[in-house]
Formats: sequence, C-alpha cells, structure tokens
Amino acid sequence: MLCEICDFSNPCPAWRCAHVRVCVSAFVRPDVTRRRFYRGRVVRPLTHRAPSAEEIHMQGNHHHGSGRSYDGVPELTRVFDIQREEIEWIWPGRLPAGKLVTVAGDPGLGKSFLTMDIAARLSAGHPLPDEEDQSRVDALERAPRHTPRDVIILSAEDDPGDTIRPRLEDAGANLNHVHMMTGVRFGDVSGQTRLDRDAMAIWRALKCMDNPGLVIIDPITAYLGNTDANSNADVRKVLHLLSRVAASMRVCVLCVTHLNKSTQTKAQYRTMGSLAFTAAARMAWLVAKDPNKPDSRVLAPIKSNISGGAPGLRYKIVQREDALGPTVEYEIDPNPVTLEDLEPAGESDQPGELDEAIAWLKETLKDGAMGAKEVNRMAGEVGISKITLKRAKRRLGVVSEKGDQPTDPWVWVSKADS
Repeated sequence: MLCEICDFSNPCPAWRCAHVRVCVSAFVRPDVTRRRFYRGRVVRPLTHRAPSAEEIHMQGNHHHGSGRSYDGVPELTRVFDIQREEIEWIWPGRLPAGKLVTVAGDPGLGKSFLTMDIAARLSAGHPLPDEEDQSRVDALERAPRHTPRDVIILSAEDDPGDTIRPRLEDAGANLNHVHMMTGVRFGDVSGQTRLDRDAMAIWRALKCMDNPGLVIIDPITAYLGNTDANSNADVRKVLHLLSRVAASMRVCVLCVTHLNKSTQTKAQYRTMGSLAFTAAARMAWLVAKDPNKPDSRVLAPIKSNISGGAPGLRYKIVQREDALGPTVEYEIDPNPVTLEDLEPAGESDQPGELDEAIAWLKETLKDGAMGAKEVNRMAGEVGISKITLKRAKRRLGVVSEKGDQPTDPWVWVSKADS
C-alpha cells in the first residue's frame, strides 16, 4: 500500500501522518483483477486475505463518501484484557512520562528560566526541586541522584549561544545530554521544524538517544506550520501527533505557550489560540506572579487528568554572587498558592471585601486555633465567600494543621500563635 501523504510504502507507520485517512488500500475483492491507479501511481492488487489489525487501523475511512458501502471493521478490546499501568514520572507530580504537558504564562515571568532549569537537572541527574533538602542548592554543588536523561529543546525565541547555553551551564547541566533541534533536513534542503509535518523527525531524534526524558517546545505556536492556532480541530491533530510520540518513547513533551490579554478570564481559557492547547494536554500549569511576594513566581496547576499531581510551587530568578548568571531558586511552601488565589477578583471579591475578610479572620482566630469547618461556617453566615476567605487566610499567614490521629479534625492556626 502507498500512503497518500508521505509515500511511505508497505506499511506506513500508523502514527506517521497527521491525517485520519492516510493510506490507499491495496486490498481488492477476489473478482477484481485490474490494476488500480492513484495519482498516477500503480497500486497492484494483493492476494485476497483478511487484513491484520494494524492494516485495518491504517486503512482508516477512505471509502467514506465514495458511494461504496461502508466496510469498516470495529476494533474492540475488553477492558479485562488491558493491563493496568501505573503513571511514570519524569518530575514526580508535575511532568508525567509518555504524556503531553503545557506551561502557560505572560511574557517576562521566567518560563524559559524554569524549563532550562528542569532540563539541566534531568541532563545531569540532579535532584528535582521537591527532592532537595533545602529551598536552594547551588547548581554546581548538587550531587547526581538519578540517571541522566536526554533532553531535546525547540526554541524559537531564545538564541542557543548567548541565552540557552549560558542558562543551562549556570544551572549545572550536562551539555552532552541536551540537544537543540534547529530544523529538519530533506535531502540538501533544511527548513524550520513544523509539528504538522515533522513529528516523525522528533521521534527519530529520540530513538537515537540512550535515555530520552523530555522534549521542550518553546513556544509551541511558533512550530505549528500551516496549522491554524485558533482552530480546535487543527490544533488537536498536531497535539495528537505529539502525544503519540511521547507515548511511544516514554518521554514528556512540554509545550510552552503565552496567555492572551484578557485579565478577567479564568486561566484555563487564557492560553493563546485554541482551547485545545489546554484541553488536549494531560496536565497544564500556569506561571504567574505571586500575589503576596512581588519578586516571586508561582507554578500553579491549571488542570490534571492524572492522579497524583503535585501542588503549586514558588520560585524566583536570583542573581548569583559568583561569576555565574541568574538561576532559579525554589521555595517549597507547606501552604502553596493555588489557582484560585491567582484568579481575577469577581463581583463577590472586591478589594474592600478582602480587607473586611482579613479583619474578620484575624479577630476570629485571636484566641487560638479553630476548626476549619467552623471557620467556613461562620464566614458564610457573615457573607464572606469561600474564595475571599481563602485569600484572607493566605494574606494573614494562617495554616491548616491536623492532629496525629486519623480522626482529628483540621484546624486553622495563625502563624503568630504558633
């Protein structure tokens, strides 16, 4: 058979093309003996036989609308026969292996610093932020804890020589395990990587590596090729290809994107272009300014279709005192910022109401700890919404604590009382 998109013959890999109807079938009925033509190419009939499951999958739905009877065969698998698998993690709780993940944020918040720091840690086998015993460990003093992983970077905004390499070196990367994908060559002609065409090239690059772990695409909108970034269907086709590459090679494909200018819209609806960038990803993260610490940034979860996701994480870009450049410093907060804390204020959460909630909560907890359910009940009675109460709790530094016994209730404790 010949693929009508890539001319790959007998057989075309099922995931090679971005189209559903990818292959021209060479199967014919026993009574058909003449040769068939497609776009000037001869497709010779094969001996009649029952097609394999792979061939049925690749045949697709090319007879649809041709006036011929539908001859599709359903592929069914009993769930009983499917082996249960546990989620593998590249970065536990944040970057799952074999999945597509997005990171969205406004320009200038350090998204590239964050991705380069993670790439550096993976390439050198260094512990990830959650695994460190302190909030900041000098990059060059970290001891390897994991097997180094190979990382592929596609970057359309940062220069490899004066930006990407310095950031990786400052973060302690093993540069032998970090690879820049600057384009794709066809014969003697090289061109920019296009995800609607070149998913196969990424797969081939990963196949050549000993221990691939991460693919960073920053920003993904720069690599869509002829794909309409505002078309949900078109974007999903590209992301489906990337998901297949991730699943095949057991790597995490991390797609960086920007937010639009709407400030009164929830974060999951603010990603630039189609909503599919968030919907198709198995995990999505938001990079935003910390509302309580102007010099800090927050990596907060937007969505997760995977159990075991981690909470938000604070970080900031710090200038090192030695000769190295800026690096990322993390803060492991026992009471992390959530997406609700970063959402725009609504009609029920005006600044004046937040001040009133802060004053009310301070007065309520002045005599010591109080049960979380009781505080929420009392706040509702005086007209304080749950979101406003939660922001007031954070602003005052109130923490949630639980006793040693499983039946002990959660209580709110002011840090001033602890």
